[in-house]
Amino acid sequence: MARRRPAAAVPPPASVAFEEATHIYTVDGRPIPSVTQVLNEERFIDFSMVPNGTLHQAQFRGRYVHAVIHLLLDGDFDLSECATEYRGYVDSALGYLATLKKRRLVEVAGGPGVEWRFWHLTRMYAGTIDYLGWDVDGVLSIDDWKTGEPEDVAAALQTAAYEAGVRHCLLPQQLPDYEGPIRRRAVKLFKDGRPGRVELYTDPRDLAMFYTALSCVHFRRNHLRHPGEPYGRLPAH
Repeated sequence: MARRRPAAAVPPPASVAFEEATHIYTVDGRPIPSVTQVLNEERFIDFSMVPNGTLHQAQFRGRYVHAVIHLLLDGDFDLSECATEYRGYVDSALGYLATLKKRRLVEVAGGPGVEWRFWHLTRMYAGTIDYLGWDVDGVLSIDDWKTGEPEDVAAALQTAAYEAGVRHCLLPQQLPDYEGPIRRRAVKLFKDGRPGRVELYTDPRDLAMFYTALSCVHFRRNHLRHPGEPYGRLPAH
């Protein structure tokens, strides 16, 4: 009589978390890199030559404008309360959205569309997408707000990583029947309030480049060793 193989152990569901104050994503209590951390560590984003004061001002501007747009899309912000120095950037986003006529993801899939957060448990990275929803032709799309120039922050690679997050973390659970493309765009916002300028990314090599950078980050964080476990496991420290 053949000996029966023992059943394979089924790992428990991962516990994921995000710490707002430190902007750290964790899986089972262990930090994993964010999309922007990967791009920074591999110098796809490099502001080392920018004076600290200028950089901090730009970072604050970006965070403020993102937060206001988020609240506006959630219907939870009085535009008259927007700081005067950043109102043009917000108007730039609103002008773009008025032309786009995009529908929030919640209208179809029942999930959030503004600042949608994901943890990619196979590749072990995480991120937050500014605006995920449906274009007027029914195509799922990613919009990423930029108050600076998109190429300065490797937006092509960033949005490719976001698309992979959507395909891995959202579609199988909430949209299993969706087989269409995912558009990915960066939207350059302007201080003078004119509608945002779209940068559309279609190169499939963008994701391969991001994954190469991600592999380097995992390799370095694991003390220059490849983990002995399957790729989807957190490396031992």
